[in-house]
Amino acid sequence: MIMTTTTTMINLKYKTGDRYKMKNTIKDLTLMLLYLTAWDEKTPFDETFKSSWKGYDFDILNELTDEELIFGSKRAKSISFSEEGERKALELLRNYGLNE
Repeated sequence: MIMTTTTTMINLKYKTGDRYKMKNTIKDLTLMLLYLTAWDEKTPFDETFKSSWKGYDFDILNELTDEELIFGSKRAKSISFSEEGERKALELLRNYGLNE
């Protein structure tokens, strides 16, 4: 009976809309953490871009890639930020009061 009550409470607590909000929050936080742990890399053409290690949930990283906020090879251990991804990460940091 306790298990049923707990399961019911969990199901009520995490409705579909709440799961969607939580997933988006995790995605935002992942993008911010990727940015905060990033380093600058130079291309052979003297362009600079940010890179970070892929130490995060791969489903979230795939969504960020699909949204063209980050990019990189599936085999690589690091990702790179698109200009839009870097812009959004900085915007999120400002929104959360975590300016650089």
